[in-house]
Amino acid sequence: MFDIHLLWIATILFLAYSVYYFLRRNDELPVLVVLFLIATGLMRYGAVISGKSEWVNINYQLAIFNLNDDLALRALDLFLLGTTLFVISYAISSRFIPKRNYNDSEQLFNAYLYSNRKKIVL
Repeated sequence: MFDIHLLWIATILFLAYSVYYFLRRNDELPVLVVLFLIATGLMRYGAVISGKSEWVNINYQLAIFNLNDDLALRALDLFLLGTTLFVISYAISSRFIPKRNYNDSEQLFNAYLYSNRKKIVL
């Protein structure tokens, strides 16, 4: 189980890599995944630890799930692992997809608008 500071450092490193990937490949999906980790995982953990919020109370009949700080850190470890695996596998698999060169001009845009004007208005 990692410390929260190590989780933040690893997340910031993945955010930096995702921004680099975005600038290189013009693909924002890894950035969005890492920002999702920050917003729903690390910030939520920080809010609960600082006392601004409380853990979600799940009332099962058998009381098999009682969330506490240690379980939350273990969940964040798994969240970071899943994010890491997703970003790395996405970056590797997207290398095999060729980049498309789009021919764009104002004339093509106007032709598109003219041919689809009824759909656009509706």
